[in-house]
Amino acid sequence: MKKVISILCIPLIILPLFCACKSGEDVTTAAGTEPVTAGTTDEVTGASDPGPVSINIGGYPLDLFGIALPPDPSETLRSAAEDMADLIERETGIKLPVTGCGDRRGHSIILGQTEADTDAVVSARAEVKYDGYALLEQDGDLYITGTSDKGTSNGVYDFLYNYLGVRFYSGVFTYFRKNDIKDVPKGQRTVFEPAFPYRNMFDIEIINGWNRYQARLQCSGTLLSGAGGPHNLGWRSLTGGPYDTQPCLSDPAVFEATLNSVCADIETWWPQYEAIGVSQNDNNTHCRCEKCAAKDEAAGSGMGSLLMFINDIADAVKERYPDKDVKILTLAYNYSTWVPDPEVVKPRDNVIVQVCTMDSTCFTHAFNDPDCEINRVMYENLVGWSKVCKNLYIWDYNYNHSNYVSSVGPDLNVLWDNMKFFRDCGVVGMFQEGAHLDTGEFCEMRAYLMSRLMWDPDITKEDFNRLWDEYMHDYYGEAGPYLREYMDLTQETAKRKGLTAWDGHTSVYTDQKVFYAPEINGEKDYTVVEKCAQLWDKALSVVCDDEIHSHIEKSALHFEMILSKFAQSAAEKRSASKYFLRLCDKYTYHYDGVIPDRGPTEGFSREIPSVGLELREAGDGTAYVTDIGTFRAGMLVIPTKYEGMPVTTVGRNAISCCSCVVEAVVPEGITKINSYAFRGCNNLETVSLPASLQYLGFAALGYAGVDGYKCGSLTTVNYAGTAEQWKQLYNAENGCQNTLAGITVHCADGDVIN
Repeated sequence: MKKVISILCIPLIILPLFCACKSGEDVTTAAGTEPVTAGTTDEVTGASDPGPVSINIGGYPLDLFGIALPPDPSETLRSAAEDMADLIERETGIKLPVTGCGDRRGHSIILGQTEADTDAVVSARAEVKYDGYALLEQDGDLYITGTSDKGTSNGVYDFLYNYLGVRFYSGVFTYFRKNDIKDVPKGQRTVFEPAFPYRNMFDIEIINGWNRYQARLQCSGTLLSGAGGPHNLGWRSLTGGPYDTQPCLSDPAVFEATLNSVCADIETWWPQYEAIGVSQNDNNTHCRCEKCAAKDEAAGSGMGSLLMFINDIADAVKERYPDKDVKILTLAYNYSTWVPDPEVVKPRDNVIVQVCTMDSTCFTHAFNDPDCEINRVMYENLVGWSKVCKNLYIWDYNYNHSNYVSSVGPDLNVLWDNMKFFRDCGVVGMFQEGAHLDTGEFCEMRAYLMSRLMWDPDITKEDFNRLWDEYMHDYYGEAGPYLREYMDLTQETAKRKGLTAWDGHTSVYTDQKVFYAPEINGEKDYTVVEKCAQLWDKALSVVCDDEIHSHIEKSALHFEMILSKFAQSAAEKRSASKYFLRLCDKYTYHYDGVIPDRGPTEGFSREIPSVGLELREAGDGTAYVTDIGTFRAGMLVIPTKYEGMPVTTVGRNAISCCSCVVEAVVPEGITKINSYAFRGCNNLETVSLPASLQYLGFAALGYAGVDGYKCGSLTTVNYAGTAEQWKQLYNAENGCQNTLAGITVHCADGDVIN
């Protein structure tokens, strides 16, 4: 499938328009994300790229403002302020100083609760709930404040989203939609209350917590599960692990051990954690003793004995800690999914029930689709829970359990419908379990879309579809239409009759062949998989810059695995398998093991470009290094020319997991080294960087101390610029995480230790 171009060298013995909205009357918005206008977009990624864009706040130009913080701000607040200043500078070229509120000069963007708060600010903040925020323009200052620093942080990112067009499409790709920039009107007053006070998801980039991504996507909430993860009842009761048989919930010893475990966590972690998890083990083998069975039978659900047990724990906690607002969370999962008879048992006010949507669920149709008989059971169950549970959470699934690697799921067209349904059911906590590996189907797009829906499920379906379209355009460029056609094709294929036991429906365990090469009348139909392959060929052939190409290529991972299993010919399967393993090496984990350790360095010059590297045309008259290709030497010298075009970029993940490299030389003329470019080069000892370098992407030279990302042998970076230039270059993307911690950088005017 992949079309690549290798650099051909003579073999030697050394192998990121000003667009102001109309000023209008004072505006008050009670909730919701202000709509954006789709249109031409400009990409700004990497180093500061001053563009002809700016905004006015209350009629005053942005460059007259600073960012003001309260005394001794929390790390959450300081991080949001620094991120705000950096993003504004990258988009507009305007550097806003970050100071204490007492040191502010002129106009200010005032964050948090400060001595500068006016009566209007205090009044607006009093309306804020949970981790929402208030935004007010008053007398030439802009106030962003919440009842918590997390709420203020959320307000910062909403300001960037709504007024500066900032889109966090992945952990390492931020896009500025310049035509979506608009002024903050004089007297603007916004109070936003999130529908779901708890919002989180299982996503590799969010779980890693890198590059402020969880904060940027406005995820929220902490839950203490303890050992065993969410399935911890065996551990808490001292009866086993997360996959062992459920303990007897009528046994006093089980109750005492569980209560002691919960109380120990409260003593240690409250109020850092908002809820304490006590949930069944991950199986269906619940206790069927006479007492437990009688409770379940009376309640009409396996949740009967469990909820009675959880209520008793919650009562004991409330009695022991009357001054602490502690909630006990339990999963409604497998045998306990179904709402019990409320005349028999219902959750206490300090109990959270998190319903898992795995069983009896069709992922092709919305939960409230009246034409889906499969989902009717779960629909009625969720409505039932909403009537009896004050604190109702959802554990939803947007990946396919039948294959954790490719994780293809047919639910993209119902994401908005389902989130709207959850919101209408009075759900207050959302957890989305996404792909367990970053090889999963469009995992970055799913994380972005789900975060927008969790933050504001009240957007219209038209707004959601526009967000989706924007993502396809901004993230995939000219390949977007091909990949959207691919998505639509697989979504529609999943609805075809006669392909699954559920006949036009799919479960979380549906074999992925249904979407690509289903059996029809006893024979495999390769029509869909062949059409999909053609669409991916077109997408991968698009001439584009490195960022766009890396997005397309990484997203292709899931389909290459599909093609390796369901292509019609053995040759196609072998080719796809080989390409899949190669992409795994590049973007995820070291898999195929074809690159040797510590290639030769003797006889190689630091002046002569390396051979075998793959390069691509960027479409703007420049080129970039995209892959190691056949390069296997120990000395790596990045070329500066390709087919007459200047090479300006070392692409994202381009040299990733290249264990043969011992020394790397990036010559003058190279202006960008994108994220993860040298990730996992464990034998790399020395890197030389040019003064021409303007952008050093996140973890471009690895992430010190993090397995799979670190360059474990790297000790020295030689930088041709000054120490001050290095600090600016490094801090833009890497300073927050200090990805090169402990590594000495030799600059032209002295050394810097990160």
